[in-house]
Amino acid sequence: MGAEPDAEGSDPPLLHHHEIYHHRGLRKKTAVTFTLGFATYADLAEHFEDHALELGIATHSEYEETADYFIGGPLDRTTTRECHRRNGDTLRYNEETEEFAVMSKDGYILTYYIADPELHGQPNNREYFLRECKQ
Repeated sequence: MGAEPDAEGSDPPLLHHHEIYHHRGLRKKTAVTFTLGFATYADLAEHFEDHALELGIATHSEYEETADYFIGGPLDRTTTRECHRRNGDTLRYNEETEEFAVMSKDGYILTYYIADPELHGQPNNREYFLRECKQ
């Protein structure tokens, strides 16, 4: 896709073909993705229930696809910061939209949401991102 390597010299994201499960897991489609999606449908459903409303997302598949592109797609260096934890997880934070996501070293989406200082307790979302990077 022509994505640039990140500042640390890693390769551009890999595209994966996997099945994305739709609402209630009754239908599925094969899609080109940047991550392996959520590890289980239960993980997807839990994170959808916790975060979809704040993101303005209506369906499980839209939530997974949006998270996939944000955490695994090309990095917009003008608005989005990326770091890698010691355990290999990748984190991204968009300073304009306040989106925050974590992908495991194995390529699974762990979470995707709008960061909120009232919930995480840091003075601002940038400080939260920096703290999370150090874990």
